[in-house]
Amino acid sequence: MQVLYTWLRKRPTLLVHGADDEVIPCKQSILMYREINRRCNDNRATLRILKKAGHDSPVFLDKENILEDIAWVDQINFPQGRRR
Repeated sequence: MQVLYTWLRKRPTLLVHGADDEVIPCKQSILMYREINRRCNDNRATLRILKKAGHDSPVFLDKENILEDIAWVDQINFPQGRRR
């Protein structure tokens, strides 16, 4: 965990998990989200739980979800907004 923590200390982290995942329980992402934010003393981790999504659900590839992920990345890379 120490290596992971050292790496995460400097980076924003987006966790996306399906609420109905039967392979890896959603609780694992919730615990990781809480632990990252606790150890880093900030809100560096963001957690998105997708309703009605299993482990390999096509919901992850829905246009709406992809656009939300891109918006999160843009917010990190361009906090003042994108210049056009």
